[in-house]
Amino acid sequence: MGGHTFVHKRAEHFLFPPDKLIVVGYDTEHVQGAHPLWRADAQKKPEPAFVDSVRKHGFLQPVRARKLPKGTDLHLRGDLDGIVVTDAQNDEYAEIVVGRERVKAGRLLVAEGQKVLVPVILWPAGTSLAEIIGAANAENYQRKTEGLITQAEHVCMQLRAEGYFDGADEKEALKSVSASTGFSVQRIRNLLAFREDKQLVESVRAKAKGKPGLNGEAALAIATLPPEQRAAEVEKILANPELGTVAQVRERVSHKKNGTADGGHSNGGHSNGGHSNGGTADGGTASEKSVSKTRKGAKKNGHTIGLSKALMQRIVTAQMAKPSDDRALDDLVLKSFKVASGVAEPSTIGGLLRALKDLGL
Repeated sequence: MGGHTFVHKRAEHFLFPPDKLIVVGYDTEHVQGAHPLWRADAQKKPEPAFVDSVRKHGFLQPVRARKLPKGTDLHLRGDLDGIVVTDAQNDEYAEIVVGRERVKAGRLLVAEGQKVLVPVILWPAGTSLAEIIGAANAENYQRKTEGLITQAEHVCMQLRAEGYFDGADEKEALKSVSASTGFSVQRIRNLLAFREDKQLVESVRAKAKGKPGLNGEAALAIATLPPEQRAAEVEKILANPELGTVAQVRERVSHKKNGTADGGHSNGGHSNGGHSNGGTADGGTASEKSVSKTRKGAKKNGHTIGLSKALMQRIVTAQMAKPSDDRALDDLVLKSFKVASGVAEPSTIGGLLRALKDLGL
C-alpha cells in the first residue's frame, strides 16, 4: 500500500434503515411534555428540495440518536403505522435526537425503491439525558436555523432534563443550558416567559405566515414586561405595524421598566408627559438647592459612586443604545447610574433605596 496514512481519529457510527429510527411525536403518540425528546416540529415534512439533495448527495453528515431506554414498549404510527416495538426489540431501534428531516427523507427514498442506510452516531450508554439534549441544542444553534419558538422549546426541553422544574439547582441548570446554546441566562429566562405567553407565541407564528404579527426578537422583548402590560403592547403593534421594529419595541419596553411614560423623553426622567431636569414625578423642575441637599446627604451617609455626573450620563447613553442582552451592566447598576446622574427617577437616595426594596433587594 502506498500513499500516506491519516493519523486522525476515526469517527465510529452505525448504519440504520430509516424505519428503525423513531421520531418521537411523529412515529409515536407522545404529546408535548410527555417525552423529553418531543419537538414542536415533529410533524414537519421534509421539503422536496431537501429530499432531492439527499437523493443526489446522500447523507452528508450522520444523524444523532440514543438507544431506547430499557423496558420501552411502543406502538408506532405514521410511516411506521402498526409496528409494535417490545422490550426484546429495543436493540434494533433508536430514538432520533438530531436529524429528523434526514430520516424522513430517507424513508421517502425507500418508498421509491432505493436502498437507504442512515449513518447514525449513538450516545454511549449511561450518557445523561440532559447532556444529550444539550449537545443537540448546541448543534441546532451552531447551524443558526432555529426560530424563536423552536429556541424556546429547546431551552425548555433541556431545562426539564436538567431537573429545573423539579427542584434542581436553578443556577446550575441555567448555566448548563447557557453553555450549550450560547444564550445568556437572561435570554433563557426571557425565552421561558415568551413560551408561556400564548398571545406572543401566536403573534410570532402569524408573522411567519405573512399575517399581522410580531417579529420574534420584538416579542422576546415584550416578554420581559409584566403580563398585564404585554397585551396592550401587542395590540398597539397590530394596530400600527410600523411600531413593531425591534429597536422601537426595546426602547418602549425600556421606558416602561424605568417608569417613564410612552413617547416621553428620558433625559430628565419625566413622567406624565412633563419635562423634568431634576427628576420630579409631576413634571416640575427640582431646584438646585434640593439636588445639592440630596448630594450632601449621599456623601454624609457614604452613598457615593465615585464617578462624575457627566461620565455616568455618557455610560447610561452608551448602554441604552445596545440591546439588553449586549449590555455590560445589569439592570440594577444601570438604574443606579441613571438615578445618580439625574437622568431618571427617583432623584434621592431614599427614593433609590425604596426602588431597591421594591425589587426585593
